[in-house]
Amino acid sequence: MDMVLMGRETTDFSGCMVHGLVGQWMNWAVVCPVMRLDVKDKGIHMRREVEGGTEDVEAEAPLVIGCQEPIAEWRIPSIRGIMGARQKTIDVLTPVEVALPKLHTDAFAPLPPRGACTMIDSDDASQLWARLRSEKKLL
Repeated sequence: MDMVLMGRETTDFSGCMVHGLVGQWMNWAVVCPVMRLDVKDKGIHMRREVEGGTEDVEAEAPLVIGCQEPIAEWRIPSIRGIMGARQKTIDVLTPVEVALPKLHTDAFAPLPPRGACTMIDSDDASQLWARLRSEKKLL
């Protein structure tokens, strides 16, 4: 079963962009942030965090998964482990040439500037309702 498990913390401030880029390069599906992972015969069952709750997802390999706690736990190395690592030999491997699909951007434009903010006194709800009706046509 082909899976790439990645942590949630990335250089994009946990935005899952790195996971998506890896999935794009490998042409694999991406699911993140995953907080529970069960590998079954017929697929991979996951629970991921979404705004306002959780969502159960089922997918098949190959798959890139961005894991968060409790799957990916923070681990701080012990002093003994750090000192032992100093004596380990490091095997240097020769990189393998891999042809990756080129990414391109169709268009890029900055977001339009926001309009001015209008402060309404909290005691004057009628002014809020009037503005929502007349200006925004919401009510």
